[in-house]
Amino acid sequence: MFLGIFLGLICTLAGAQPDAHKYDLIFVAAQGDLARVKALIDAGADVNFNAENGLTPLLAASLNGSPAVVRALIDAGADVNASNADGNTALMAATQSNHLEAVQALLSAAADANARNKDGVTALLLSSQLGNAGVIKALIGCWAEVNAQTRDGFTALMYVAQNGRLAAMRALIAAGADANIKAPDGTTALLAAAANNSTPEFEIVQALIDAKADVNARSHYGESALTIEALNGSTEAVRALVAAKADVNNRNNAGMTALMSASFTGRVDVIRPLIAFGADVNAAGANGATALIYAAQDGNPEALRLLITAGANVNAKADSIGTPTEDGDATPLMVTSKLGYLEAVRVLLEARADVNAKTSTGITALILASKNAHPEVVRELLAAKADANAVTTEGKTALSAAGEQAEVKGLLLQAGAKP
Repeated sequence: MFLGIFLGLICTLAGAQPDAHKYDLIFVAAQGDLARVKALIDAGADVNFNAENGLTPLLAASLNGSPAVVRALIDAGADVNASNADGNTALMAATQSNHLEAVQALLSAAADANARNKDGVTALLLSSQLGNAGVIKALIGCWAEVNAQTRDGFTALMYVAQNGRLAAMRALIAAGADANIKAPDGTTALLAAAANNSTPEFEIVQALIDAKADVNARSHYGESALTIEALNGSTEAVRALVAAKADVNNRNNAGMTALMSASFTGRVDVIRPLIAFGADVNAAGANGATALIYAAQDGNPEALRLLITAGANVNAKADSIGTPTEDGDATPLMVTSKLGYLEAVRVLLEARADVNAKTSTGITALILASKNAHPEVVRELLAAKADANAVTTEGKTALSAAGEQAEVKGLLLQAGAKP
C-alpha cells in the first residue's frame, strides 16, 4: 500500500525537477535521519508539505517507524491526521509497519484511531493482519473500535484468529470484540481460525469458545468449525469443539460430515471422539459415500475397525463421484480391492463384507483387484470365496480383466476361472 507511494515519488524526482528540494524533508523523514530532519525544520521546511500523491513527512517517518523523527515533526506542527491520496494516515502507516513506538507517539498527539482510508480500513484492522499485541493494545487504549469491519465484513478478531495471534486475540476479546460477527460469506472468527489451522490452534479455538463463539456457525459453504477441523485440524481443537456441543452430524453443502472428513484423511485421533459423541457412522454424503467408504479410500485399517465396531454398514454403496468404479456404486471392499489395500481388505472380509457384491454393471471386488494388478488382494478374495467366474453386463470376467498379468491369471485359473 505505502511502498508504491515512495516508488512513485522517487520516479517523479528522477526527472530532475528544479523544485525537487521541496521533497527533501519527506526523504530524510523516510530515512529516519533525525539530525537532518531538525536541520530542515530549523531552515523553514514545511512540515505539512504534501506531495502529489498526498505523502507528507509525517507519513514517511511513520512508515519508517522512527519515533524520534515522528515526535520532532509533531512538535514542529505536523498534522497527525493528514492523509494521502488513498486516505491513509500516519497512524495507519505506523500500524501497518508494526512500529509500536511510532504508534504510541501518534496516539499521544491525538491521532484518530478510528479514521478509515478509502478502502474503509482502520488502523486496528491493518494492525490485526500482523497481530502485534502491543500495537493493538495501544490502539484499543485510545478507543479504537474493536468491532469495525472491512468492506468484506472482516473484523480485527477474524484476522488475528486466522493468523493464530493468541495474545492479540485475548486483547481484543478483553476489549469487547464480538466473536459472533459474521462476514457476508458467513465467516466468523472461529471459522477463520479453523480454516487456517494456525499455531497455536487449540488455544485460539478455546479462547473463542470461552468468548461464547457460536460453535455451530456455518460458512456460505455449510462448513462448521468442526467439519473443517476434522479434515486437518488439531485433535485438541476437535475435542474442544465437541465438548462445547458442536453438532457432530452437521453437514456441509456437499453433504460431508466431520466423521466423513476425518475418515477420508484417516484421522483415527478424530474419528474416536466423534463416534464417542454420537456421530452417525452410516450417514451418506451427496455422492452416497459413507464414512466407511471414505476410510476405504484412505486404506486405514484402524479407521475401518473403529467405524465397523461402531456399527458402520460394511456393504453400503456410494452411488456417484468419489468412488473408483466406472459406474460409481461401489462398496468399501470394492474400493480397497481396486486400490490394493491388503490389510484393509482383510479387515472388511473379517467383518463379513459381501465378497461377491456387484455394481449396477456387474463389477466385483475381484474384477477390480485383477484389473489393477493386485495379486495379494486377489488371493485374499479368492480365499474368501470370491466368484472367479462372475461376469459383468459387458461380458467381462476377472480373468479377462487381468489381461497379461501372469501371476493374477495363474491365481484365477487355479481357483477355477474359465478361460
